[in-house]
Amino acid sequence: MGTHTHITKNIAIMDRAYAVLQNLKLPGESFSEIILRLGAPKRKPSLLDFAGTITWEEGEEMQRRIKEGRKRWSNHTRQKLGIP
Repeated sequence: MGTHTHITKNIAIMDRAYAVLQNLKLPGESFSEIILRLGAPKRKPSLLDFAGTITWEEGEEMQRRIKEGRKRWSNHTRQKLGIP
């Protein structure tokens, strides 16, 4: 059986810094956990993070606008290059 030993350190912080940490504190979270959460390396967002954030209709409208923009850009480029 292993035992976990947590060494604690006392640190001095300004009242304002303490208030900021207190406001960031989630229910049941310790101040050490806040610091670890905030200091953890940030991961790149995944496409799955955005799942369900827009309605089906909004997605359809976005696709329509993208296709429309691509068509306009293609026409503009062809015109600039003199391609019929």
